[in-house]
Amino acid sequence: MGDTIDAGHRASALTRLRRTADAGPVGPDAVPAARTVLTELRRTQPGRRDGGGSSVEMLLARRLDRLATVADEIAAAATAGDRAALRGHVYRFHALAAATWRLRLALPGPAPR
Repeated sequence: MGDTIDAGHRASALTRLRRTADAGPVGPDAVPAARTVLTELRRTQPGRRDGGGSSVEMLLARRLDRLATVADEIAAAATAGDRAALRGHVYRFHALAAATWRLRLALPGPAPR
Protein backbone atom coordinates (compact mmCIF):
# COMPACT_ATOMS: atom_id res chain seq x y z
CA MET A 1 0.00 0.00 0.00
CA GLY A 2 3.00 2.30 0.53
CA ASP A 3 3.57 2.59 -3.20
CA THR A 4 0.11 3.77 -4.20
CA ILE A 5 -0.84 7.37 -4.59
CA ASP A 6 -3.82 7.04 -2.24
CA ALA A 7 -1.86 5.57 0.67
CA GLY A 8 -1.55 7.20 4.05
CA HIS A 9 -1.53 10.78 5.18
CA ARG A 10 -0.24 12.28 1.93
CA ALA A 11 -3.35 11.17 0.07
CA SER A 12 -5.70 12.34 2.78
CA ALA A 13 -4.56 15.96 2.47
CA LEU A 14 -4.64 15.80 -1.33
CA THR A 15 -8.04 14.09 -1.30
CA ARG A 16 -9.45 16.66 1.15
CA LEU A 17 -8.22 19.46 -1.08
CA ARG A 18 -9.91 17.95 -4.15
CA ARG A 19 -13.14 17.23 -2.29
CA THR A 20 -13.20 20.83 -1.09
CA ALA A 21 -13.04 22.01 -4.70
CA ASP A 22 -15.65 19.49 -5.85
CA ALA A 23 -18.09 20.23 -3.02
CA GLY A 24 -18.82 23.81 -3.94
CA PRO A 25 -17.33 27.15 -3.05
CA VAL A 26 -13.66 26.84 -2.16
CA GLY A 27 -12.58 28.84 0.85
CA PRO A 28 -9.42 29.79 2.70
CA ASP A 29 -9.19 26.26 4.16
CA ALA A 30 -7.62 25.26 0.83
CA VAL A 31 -4.44 27.14 1.79
CA PRO A 32 -3.33 24.91 4.70
CA ALA A 33 -4.39 21.80 2.77
CA ALA A 34 -2.17 22.77 -0.17
CA ARG A 35 0.73 23.59 2.16
CA THR A 36 0.35 20.18 3.84
CA VAL A 37 0.49 18.37 0.50
CA LEU A 38 3.54 20.38 -0.57
CA THR A 39 5.30 19.67 2.73
CA GLU A 40 4.63 15.95 2.44
CA LEU A 41 5.97 15.87 -1.12
CA ARG A 42 9.09 17.80 -0.16
CA ARG A 43 9.71 15.44 2.74
CA THR A 44 9.89 12.48 0.34
CA GLN A 45 12.24 14.13 -2.15
CA PRO A 46 15.18 11.79 -2.67
CA GLY A 47 18.73 12.57 -3.59
CA ARG A 48 20.74 15.73 -3.39
CA ARG A 49 19.13 19.05 -2.64
CA ASP A 50 21.87 21.16 -4.22
CA GLY A 51 20.59 20.87 -7.77
CA GLY A 52 22.61 17.73 -8.49
CA GLY A 53 21.26 14.26 -8.94
CA SER A 54 19.63 12.38 -11.77
CA SER A 55 17.54 14.05 -14.41
CA VAL A 56 14.41 12.54 -12.84
CA GLU A 57 15.37 13.95 -9.43
CA MET A 58 15.91 17.34 -11.04
CA LEU A 59 12.50 17.08 -12.74
CA LEU A 60 10.96 16.26 -9.36
CA ALA A 61 12.64 19.32 -7.84
CA ARG A 62 11.26 21.54 -10.65
CA ARG A 63 7.78 20.08 -10.13
CA LEU A 64 7.99 20.85 -6.43
CA ASP A 65 8.96 24.43 -7.29
CA ARG A 66 5.91 24.64 -9.58
CA LEU A 67 3.67 23.26 -6.84
CA ALA A 68 5.01 25.89 -4.46
CA THR A 69 4.11 28.58 -7.00
CA VAL A 70 0.56 27.25 -7.35
CA ALA A 71 0.25 27.02 -3.54
CA ASP A 72 1.21 30.72 -3.41
CA GLU A 73 -1.45 31.43 -6.05
CA ILE A 74 -4.01 29.59 -3.89
CA ALA A 75 -3.05 31.76 -0.92
CA ALA A 76 -3.23 34.96 -2.97
CA ALA A 77 -6.66 34.09 -4.38
CA ALA A 78 -7.93 33.19 -0.90
CA THR A 79 -6.63 36.48 0.51
CA ALA A 80 -8.26 38.40 -2.34
CA GLY A 81 -11.53 36.53 -1.86
CA ASP A 82 -11.50 35.45 -5.52
CA ARG A 83 -13.29 32.12 -5.19
CA ALA A 84 -13.36 31.42 -8.94
CA ALA A 85 -9.59 31.80 -9.25
CA LEU A 86 -9.12 29.85 -6.02
CA ARG A 87 -11.09 26.91 -7.35
CA GLY A 88 -9.07 26.89 -10.58
CA HIS A 89 -5.79 27.02 -8.68
CA VAL A 90 -6.92 24.15 -6.41
CA TYR A 91 -7.76 21.95 -9.40
CA ARG A 92 -4.41 22.76 -11.02
CA PHE A 93 -2.58 22.09 -7.75
CA HIS A 94 -4.35 18.75 -7.39
CA ALA A 95 -3.40 17.67 -10.92
CA LEU A 96 0.23 18.71 -10.47
CA ALA A 97 0.49 17.09 -7.03
CA ALA A 98 -0.97 13.79 -8.24
CA ALA A 99 1.46 13.74 -11.18
CA THR A 100 4.34 14.59 -8.85
CA TRP A 101 3.42 11.71 -6.52
CA ARG A 102 3.40 9.34 -9.49
CA LEU A 103 6.83 10.60 -10.54
CA ARG A 104 8.17 10.22 -7.00
CA LEU A 105 6.83 6.69 -6.71
CA ALA A 106 8.58 5.79 -9.98
CA LEU A 107 12.00 6.70 -8.57
CA PRO A 108 14.21 3.89 -7.34
CA GLY A 109 14.60 3.35 -3.64
CA PRO A 110 12.12 2.94 -0.83
CA ALA A 111 8.59 4.16 -1.41
CA PRO A 112 7.78 7.37 0.47
CA ARG A 113 5.81 6.96 3.67
